[in-house]
Amino acid sequence: MEENKQSLTEDEVKNRIVGLRAKNDRGDTILSDCATVHIGRSADVYSWQGPFAPEEKCHKCGKTTRLALVVKEQCGSKTLVYVSNLYGNEPDAFWPHDAVAVAIYFCIDVACAKATAIWNQA
Repeated sequence: MEENKQSLTEDEVKNRIVGLRAKNDRGDTILSDCATVHIGRSADVYSWQGPFAPEEKCHKCGKTTRLALVVKEQCGSKTLVYVSNLYGNEPDAFWPHDAVAVAIYFCIDVACAKATAIWNQA
């Protein structure tokens, strides 16, 4: 059986990412083209604060994790939805108040293989 392999242009990939939809806590369907995904070691600079470290300690086993990707919200439009708008800020509870950048790391220990997320906000 021959596989149907498809090669996408960079613009086609961006159009598919922009088309991703989510729902907020009220159940409204939202569309955000404010987030970009950066893959690999060079993704460390897509932070709102200092660069993300290339390696972090695994939150599960304490061994080494390596940076896989970073998702960063950034567009400047007040009409589009950010993570900070998904839920309200409640007393004695935390939720981001501004655009976020989230770095995803994967543990290199084959017995663990968990993901660790480190984030910051604008």
